[in-house]
Amino acid sequence: LTREIRILLSVSKTLEEMTMITIFVVMISGILLGRVESFNSFRKIDNRGLVLRANRNQDLLMVAADKKWIAKVASVAFCASILSSSLVSANDETPVTESTVTTSVAPVIKKVPLYTKKSTSLQQYVDISRGFKLQRPFGFNEFDGAGGGYLVKFASLFDVDENVVVGSSPAISGKNSITDYGTPESIAQKLLKKRLNGKLVSAEARQTEDIVFYMFEFENGIDPSLPRIGPQNRKATKQVELYQLCVAKGKLWSVQATSNDQLFPGHEETFRACLLSFIPRL
Repeated sequence: LTREIRILLSVSKTLEEMTMITIFVVMISGILLGRVESFNSFRKIDNRGLVLRANRNQDLLMVAADKKWIAKVASVAFCASILSSSLVSANDETPVTESTVTTSVAPVIKKVPLYTKKSTSLQQYVDISRGFKLQRPFGFNEFDGAGGGYLVKFASLFDVDENVVVGSSPAISGKNSITDYGTPESIAQKLLKKRLNGKLVSAEARQTEDIVFYMFEFENGIDPSLPRIGPQNRKATKQVELYQLCVAKGKLWSVQATSNDQLFPGHEETFRACLLSFIPRL
């Protein structure tokens, strides 16, 4: 928190008893609400009273018991602090990567069936050894990612910007769903830091066959030096990226589909169907 709520109580025996009762109520409320870590969150400070510690070593409130500190009573502020959401820290300073994002806010998750519709722009791909399947873009070249930081890559024959890449890495111990890593919005903000002039277009969650997926759409900067086809008056100015994450079988799975702002409008349905058809099981 950015401030401490100091409660300065009178020295009468009655109010001293009320102070101890107040401390106990706040402690129990904090634990039940997940705001306070444990009973050990109380500690003594300079014989001036007790301070209640929140997660990440932030002071929630101070209850002064020393006579020299007693001056005013701020009971209104105290009650407001319990009833309001200001007990939650708005600034989480924990370093976060794609695999370590955490949050306590549950995202809205809609149930979406696995995409199985047949199309001339897609063809079925099944990886038996690694245990996943999806419908890949028809006619794209296939590259095995052994040693390349991914499992498999499907690349367009005609444009350097259009690719679909499937990857996986070990999930953090105890994290059995992508929701354990954070909300779509919190993860998106961390992913943006790894993109060139990235802009978040959308971030959403869905559940398909009891697995929760997060799907993001980004607009990123583009490398103008790469060879691209098409008329000079319709040059690509940015990359369009669809990025999907899920956790299954002890792994964090990713599927990335990229295009550019000139090609994506005509290929968006194919790329989205590709991601919606991915499932990390056979």
